[in-house]
Amino acid sequence: GDLQALNEIFSNLIDNAIKYTPDGGNIEVQLLQTFDAQSSLSVQEVYITDTGYGIPAEDLEKIFIGKYRGIQAQSEIPGTGLGLAIVKDLLQRMGGHIRAYSPAVHAKILQNFSSDSDFPGSTFLVTLPEKR
Repeated sequence: GDLQALNEIFSNLIDNAIKYTPDGGNIEVQLLQTFDAQSSLSVQEVYITDTGYGIPAEDLEKIFIGKYRGIQAQSEIPGTGLGLAIVKDLLQRMGGHIRAYSPAVHAKILQNFSSDSDFPGSTFLVTLPEKR
């Protein structure tokens, strides 16, 4: 992948996790390599999971649209709503994908992520194919 684009992608995602997780919360980053039988290629999966405020179900698909902040627009947390749209665009240019889950999920098994937090948290799954 494009090193500069990857830096921007993961900087945006980790910055969001920090911004939307209250003090004392947790952020976890996991990298997995899986095999896609359909394409016969290895796939890199990066899970960024937090114990933060979470994302309402009705906002999960819309958050990747530029300038859309959903319920967060009503909060005091600053933002333009452009970060996730940029992330999605950069990933698509590299043949990758992004998906959001809230409540947060465990990497790979996609079951609810349990924590001591009072918040549902969220998980962003970045998928990048192996280059031939």
